[in-house]
Amino acid sequence: MTTVAIETAGFFKLLDKNADFSAFVERVKNIPGYTSAGESADRTTVFVHFEDSVTQAAAETAVQQAIAEHTAAALYATMLERMEHVNQLRDSWMNSYFFYAGHSWDCDENGLKNIQGTNTSVTLLTQAGQALPANFVFRDKNNVNVPADAAYMAGMGLALFKFRSDCYTASWIHKYMISQCATTEEVYAYDIATGWPARD
Repeated sequence: MTTVAIETAGFFKLLDKNADFSAFVERVKNIPGYTSAGESADRTTVFVHFEDSVTQAAAETAVQQAIAEHTAAALYATMLERMEHVNQLRDSWMNSYFFYAGHSWDCDENGLKNIQGTNTSVTLLTQAGQALPANFVFRDKNNVNVPADAAYMAGMGLALFKFRSDCYTASWIHKYMISQCATTEEVYAYDIATGWPARD
């Protein structure tokens, strides 16, 4: 039997070690002459076994190629996972609140509809030669009634548009930076919590 021993610290880097090992085994199974693979008790070494007909040099070359392919695949999978975390953070940010004219305003689906709907109504009223009632108020995130007119609502709509645009821009930047990482360690170390638009 020909055996190749590999230190796992060199390429097993995913957070789910069992899945990482299983994915690698699936890859080396395709090497001609492969018989089995296993780990040391302390999980620091992986042993890949081949038939006697496979030379040590050939086995080591094939395993090193498998390691390179596995490492590249693991890096790509980690990038995709981290980018999905960025998407989740972006969605959380965009479904919370934004700040405008000294107040916090809801920008979840209902908040977005309320602001857009009010601005649409303002536009229709203006076209009809009318205006919002003199005592019109718009309720903020903290349930405070804030006096508002057409200009105030237009400013709020623009602030909401900019906030959402800034959220998307932050997510694009984070995902680009993740795509430039050379190792899984760099992907995990990259801070996705910074760079989002201010909310106060």
